[in-house]
Amino acid sequence: MTTKTAPVGVQRETATRKRASATRTALIDAAERLLAEGGVRTLSLRQVNKAAGQKNSGAIHYHFGSKEAILSAILEKRMAVLDAERQEKLRVVDAEALSNVDLLILLGQPLSERIEQDEGWRHYALFAKDLSEYQNREYRPLYEGQFSAGAEQIFSILKSRAGNVDAAQWRDKVHTSVHIGFTFVADRVQKMMGGAQKCALEDLEKFLRRKAEVQALILFGD
Repeated sequence: MTTKTAPVGVQRETATRKRASATRTALIDAAERLLAEGGVRTLSLRQVNKAAGQKNSGAIHYHFGSKEAILSAILEKRMAVLDAERQEKLRVVDAEALSNVDLLILLGQPLSERIEQDEGWRHYALFAKDLSEYQNREYRPLYEGQFSAGAEQIFSILKSRAGNVDAAQWRDKVHTSVHIGFTFVADRVQKMMGGAQKCALEDLEKFLRRKAEVQALILFGD
């Protein structure tokens, strides 16, 4: 029995697609590392291209073209995974019956669990904390309402319990609580990466509850 070989043109096209995909992945990973180290403000496309080991100086512009485009690519890659896990958790519980704190634990659990096992997710956590800072608010359209059906479901339930609060005030509370959540996770990452000065890590379950209690206070406290 003979195996058919794809035409040379098809083989070349397949190889080209694979190389392009590998280049794009390398650029995203390099950008995420740089963002974790220096933040959004200091990132340049030239830095990303160099950190990704690209000899072609135009690679970053070909694949992304702007800082906003590569930030969006990172957010899409990470947020879609987190929210899929969040939605899966929501499918097996009665979300309306959960307390405010337990809803917020469910919100933050996917990222908090992933940083325990993967350096790439630690980079993302540091980046997300920086991106959610007030001084970087012009980047909010890149992530607000994106890849977050599970998060929106959780905050919709929480808002229904918040009483008479106007939409703008609620948005500010939500953004602050999310930023505080990322700050907790980023601090945990810093302890993980502390080398010889590494601190003992708090039990994950206790960490999630403590973080959620602070977030609930922001949403519902005076």
